[in-house]
Amino acid sequence: MKRVKQIFLSLILCGATSFAFAAAPVFKHWVGYGNISAISDFDGGDVNELSLGASGAVFGAFLDDFGGGNVDVMQLQNGSWSMVGQSNIAHHAWSFSLATDPQGTPYVAYWVKTWIASGHVAVKAFIKNQWVSVGGGAISTTACGLEPNGGLVISKQGVPYLVYEACQPSSSIVVQAFNGTTWAPVGQPIVLGVHGSSAPAIALNAKGTPYIAWEDYSTNNFVVMKLATSNTWKTVAAASLPMDNADVPEAFALSPQGMFYVAYTTGQYDNPTVATWNENSNQWQTIGTVPAPDAYFTYGSDPSLAISSTGRLYLDFGGIDYGREPGSDIHNFVLTLDGNDWNLVGNYNFSKVGDTVMYSSIALDSANKPYVIFQHDSTTGLVGVKTLK
Repeated sequence: MKRVKQIFLSLILCGATSFAFAAAPVFKHWVGYGNISAISDFDGGDVNELSLGASGAVFGAFLDDFGGGNVDVMQLQNGSWSMVGQSNIAHHAWSFSLATDPQGTPYVAYWVKTWIASGHVAVKAFIKNQWVSVGGGAISTTACGLEPNGGLVISKQGVPYLVYEACQPSSSIVVQAFNGTTWAPVGQPIVLGVHGSSAPAIALNAKGTPYIAWEDYSTNNFVVMKLATSNTWKTVAAASLPMDNADVPEAFALSPQGMFYVAYTTGQYDNPTVATWNENSNQWQTIGTVPAPDAYFTYGSDPSLAISSTGRLYLDFGGIDYGREPGSDIHNFVLTLDGNDWNLVGNYNFSKVGDTVMYSSIALDSANKPYVIFQHDSTTGLVGVKTLK
């Protein structure tokens, strides 16, 4: 799935059009996470990600230049952000995916494009105070896409899973897991049509079963597969998305209850759309209508999704406010789904009037508290983190 910035229920759908969720936590104001000067240590980013480990560790990572930049990871400790190991752990990367294992160790998968569309994929982990290759160097030298916010996931048992699109010998989706020594195949590669696909995403359900998702450019279907007990991939969803006529899906998420969601934009001047799979009709079904946050709002882009342990769905996206003084600002918004209605989370002023906030991504901690990492484009591209208080 291609993100614009490049760029992760308590009721199974059985023909129903409304959804039941646990009550949303009561938060009022978005506040800076960590002291202000430390937030400024993030040095610009076109791809930004947060990883909130079960151990309580909070990591932020960013790609400092889209189209071949460096990947850096920082950690919040005692209220201050600090670099994790050396800077520039991946050079000339086009995309990356960040994950944390149960012990709080950060992992970064990254894709370096080396020739036309293909390149190599590798994974590093911060072990014994240094970044080390997981499995030794490049995992694939024919990769042509790695999904930010979804290319890498780690199970509760500490097993890293990686998914990417390979270009040779034919276009295919490849899933691998690290067995402690090498990266072993998970199921067989899924051969694609001549037009390839968006970069695939991977997620694990509550039992640790892998699910993978991508848009097939040959059929225009958004496809979800899960790993069957026979170690083969089984299709669980495959259909075109509602109103998907101008952009590719931008975010995929899997709930603990086994429901999967896609957030995407349908046109240049549209708000994001969120859809889930309806098992009765075998179609993707739109969930509610994402509203314009205020009268000045013109359009939204760059959505990301997060799901709480109770199944509550959060949507984060940026949008331009034309007509709001002192000009056309890009702001950030977080909404949550109540029944069939999307409601604003926290105060409107996630960003100040006059700010340009973009390239955001949302994550939840073990207490289901939301955090957002984003770029302050109006302050020389510095990256910050906010949470609700």
